[in-house]
Amino acid sequence: MATDYSEETAELIQAVWRKMEDDQATLLKILQTLLQFETVSPPARNTDALQDWMQHFLKRNGFLTEKIPFYEGDSLIVGELKGSQAENYHSLILNGHVD
Repeated sequence: MATDYSEETAELIQAVWRKMEDDQATLLKILQTLLQFETVSPPARNTDALQDWMQHFLKRNGFLTEKIPFYEGDSLIVGELKGSQAENYHSLILNGHVD
């Protein structure tokens, strides 16, 4: 796989990989927790319990959060974590599904 990363970006990617390896047990525990929620589709519209857990997890880790009703039984969670120099950098948006 060819990469066109700057040296700084390549170093950052390696640092992220090292951090993931160092925290592997914690990451696996989070994954196991997420997989225990019943969010199959159909019937769908059943993610509120998982979204509540996610909101609590984000808050516990310093995020500002907002829960937005979407459908009955489903909501959207928005989390914001400001960096130490937020005025100097662009935002990173992560978006995902939980069903």
